[in-house]
Amino acid sequence: MSHPRAVAVLRTLCSRGWSTLARAALPAAIAALASPAAAQCPTFSLTSSGGASIVPGATDIGIHCDDCVVNVPLPFPVSLYGTSYSAANVSSNGTVQFATSSDSYANGCLPQAALGVAICPFWDDLLTNAAGDGVFTSVSGSAPNRAFNIEWRAHYYSGGGVLNFELRLFEDQSGFELVYGRVDDSGRNGTVGVQHTTLPPTQFSCNTAGLVTAGTRLSFACYSGPTGTAAASPTSVFACGTEGVTLLTVNVTPGVSPPSTGISVRADLTTIGGSANQVFYNDATHGDASASDATWSFRFTVPPTTSPGDKSVPFTISDAQGRSTTGALGINVNPCPSTGPDVIVANLTDVNYYGALGNISAYSIGTNACNIGDYPVLWIQGGTQHPVIAQNLYRLKNGRFEQIGQSFLKHSFQSLNSPSDCGTCAQPPMGGAQLGVGCSDVYGAGYNGSQGNLGPRSTCNATTGAFVWPPPPPPGNVIGQRLQVFTDDIDPALNQGALYFGEAHYVTIDDAQWSHAGAPATNGLNNASYQMLSFANTTTAPAIVGPAHRMTPAIQAWKDQDPSVSIAPADYLDTSLPGPGIVARFWVASKVTSNPDGSWHYEYAVHNLNADRCGGSFSVPVGPNVTVRNISFRGVFTHSGEPFPNTAANPDNWPGVATPTAITWTCPEPFVGPSGNNANALRWGTLYNFRFDANIAPVAGPATIGLFKPGTPTTASAAGLSVPGLPCQSPSFAQHPTNQTACPGGDATFTVSASGTGPFTYQWRRGVPRVPISGATAASYTLSSAAPSDAGPYDCVITGACGSAASNPATLTFCIGDFNCDGGVDGQDVEAFITTWTTGDSYGDVNADGGVDGQDVEYFFVLWEAGC
Repeated sequence: MSHPRAVAVLRTLCSRGWSTLARAALPAAIAALASPAAAQCPTFSLTSSGGASIVPGATDIGIHCDDCVVNVPLPFPVSLYGTSYSAANVSSNGTVQFATSSDSYANGCLPQAALGVAICPFWDDLLTNAAGDGVFTSVSGSAPNRAFNIEWRAHYYSGGGVLNFELRLFEDQSGFELVYGRVDDSGRNGTVGVQHTTLPPTQFSCNTAGLVTAGTRLSFACYSGPTGTAAASPTSVFACGTEGVTLLTVNVTPGVSPPSTGISVRADLTTIGGSANQVFYNDATHGDASASDATWSFRFTVPPTTSPGDKSVPFTISDAQGRSTTGALGINVNPCPSTGPDVIVANLTDVNYYGALGNISAYSIGTNACNIGDYPVLWIQGGTQHPVIAQNLYRLKNGRFEQIGQSFLKHSFQSLNSPSDCGTCAQPPMGGAQLGVGCSDVYGAGYNGSQGNLGPRSTCNATTGAFVWPPPPPPGNVIGQRLQVFTDDIDPALNQGALYFGEAHYVTIDDAQWSHAGAPATNGLNNASYQMLSFANTTTAPAIVGPAHRMTPAIQAWKDQDPSVSIAPADYLDTSLPGPGIVARFWVASKVTSNPDGSWHYEYAVHNLNADRCGGSFSVPVGPNVTVRNISFRGVFTHSGEPFPNTAANPDNWPGVATPTAITWTCPEPFVGPSGNNANALRWGTLYNFRFDANIAPVAGPATIGLFKPGTPTTASAAGLSVPGLPCQSPSFAQHPTNQTACPGGDATFTVSASGTGPFTYQWRRGVPRVPISGATAASYTLSSAAPSDAGPYDCVITGACGSAASNPATLTFCIGDFNCDGGVDGQDVEAFITTWTTGDSYGDVNADGGVDGQDVEYFFVLWEAGC
């Protein structure tokens, strides 16, 4: 090899003559000539460019396999880290090794000892055994400037995507190149770079999407200056306020001969909405952890105007000696979430039977959960940022739908993030501490029945998702805390014709509290699912039969099995936390049958889905001349130390009282503040039954649930149920729509609820005079991607069996200053507005005069300076 630095020193000596200064320089020249060859090329500089094409390989070297290695003679010597090689070991998995022959498919970040001195054009689990696949070589150019080309034509082992890439080794020893043709999956799972056994590796990417694309050329040249590897943490962000924050870091290895001083790092952040010449810091500021260490950092917030996708961020490392190298880091940008974290139960997986104690048997139900939202769900082991799982059992017998068992809450731990039928699984930034979008996570019945991970329901607020950690110590018996059922209630000999339904319900804080564009949080309303179970006997686990009914609590099974059942939600808005509130829900179902004596039997089931304020009373209106008898109540028992007075040994029934206008059942213990919360109220995840006989046939009418814990409102109503002889009532509003504030491009939701004689139809209107909105025919109306021209009054006309009524109007206004909808008014809003205004987009018409012009700019800045 030549030694350019030593030759330059000697030439200087000759030009100066043998002066004292020249003699002093002689040892350095001799040392440079005599030093090991590897020291002349301690690492590589790396340059990335585009527009490259592969030089096709012509000679098939016989790699048509999964995980194989072939030794390939080189047409000319190739030097790497100062050592000359005449052959290389080529792997089907995208590596070229010069001293080892590993067939490893499990790629990792460099260095990896098993590979020794190696070049990794694209190290991953690859297949080269499909038609047309393989590794092919060719020689191009003329001596002494030939290139040896090694071309892979391969597929991913997992997923089957296509890869075509090439390594080019140069006879003039100037370095080597990597060239990429087709690279499916954005190069998301490969390792690209070069490594030595003791010298620093030069890594371009490691399991990072977006860096290697079709036409990319990576040029590696001998280099003695500073090098570095870069990363983003997290590597996947959502361009939406704080969800867009990522820490960009470059770990630097200083140069040698001479040692680097004055190192600086800069990056071009234009692909993610930042500066084209962003300085990184090594002084414990701007997100940098420690001053004067080997890591340069910059904390950056990806703005909402950034387009989604895999992004490449180039960076440059320079030193005061005039040496520099470039590289790139990858980051995935997701659009601002609109549905948020949203966990559901995809299906029940299995059921365990644990045994019996006295007349009570114990079971557990396995669950498979999915995230159907567009943002990962927290799944952090320990603490209070993971889901808890309730398991329930119900029986339909002789026309009565009753809850016969319930469990403590299973505390979840790390997520598996498995592929699912809920969408394409996107691995989340935090790995197993989150459930990624479209991913699933299974807890078998054995996990969900593990007593060490079971905690009481009484310590969980299902409305907000908050709960107490850690759970109590495990009990000392086989049935404690598990899904407990009276053995007689599941004995096939005692329950001829009965149907059984298992239900699982996930509660987690980020799902429960997710709100978008000022609308109340509703993601907690779809977290329960059910499936039918079949009991063969009382000493083995039941079988799961039939399909999963996703996002549907088991009370719906009553109507699914019996179309004569009426069912309706009873909602209220919980405002215990700052913000737009959380929708809390009860479900009420009714069935009426005729008795042999000409009277009617009225049967009601009330299920508290997620209402922390609980049910304290249940009331059914009655019409004139109604005579009521046989008023009764049934509730499922609590157990294992839950503080409520409704245990298997101490049932605590709600007394029912009939008046000329209603039948009302009331929790026997009132709420006593400030923490008197241990009465037998209707808790979340629990179903109670109410029944009576009456002499009058049913008509459609409402039922009312009195809320147990103090607050506003005091009741929640369900419409369209069967009630005895209630006179026809015109609709009235239990809830009028409320004023809404939106940002440009954001959403706004108006909601009403009605009482009176249903069923009801809805028609939303806007403007003055009121104009019906096409398709807006539900109790809630969401205006998506709202523009300032949508501002103004909105109302809803409800029509029932006995007339119509119009709600009070609600006004939609806009926070123009929050133009990027991130919840704050700052400089990023100015940038977002100018970008939109210059394109003439309709959202730029902030003064709603029908045009995008200079008046909109003036109007925007007036509102922006005012804070909205």
